[in-house]
Amino acid sequence: MPSWLMPFLKGLLFGTAVGVLNNFISIKAAFPKKSLNNEKTKRRLAGAYVLRYLINFSALFLVYKNIPVLMGTALGLTVVKNIILICYIYKRKG
Repeated sequence: MPSWLMPFLKGLLFGTAVGVLNNFISIKAAFPKKSLNNEKTKRRLAGAYVLRYLINFSALFLVYKNIPVLMGTALGLTVVKNIILICYIYKRKG
């Protein structure tokens, strides 16, 4: 087994966990429990996206010195988005 595989898998797991957290933040901002007016909704979504970018930047900054972990984290951050996109495409084709 290559020496970079375990750090890569740890990074992939870490990136996927951060990606799930990002998705959870987006869902909570897009679908609030109470109805908000249009301006509050826009501010809430903008705040959620800024928070997501800060979390992504922080996650990548934490692992930038270890290249295999960094690559796994970067890949893990995109996994959730790609899974949601593929599920949407398959549902649409029905």
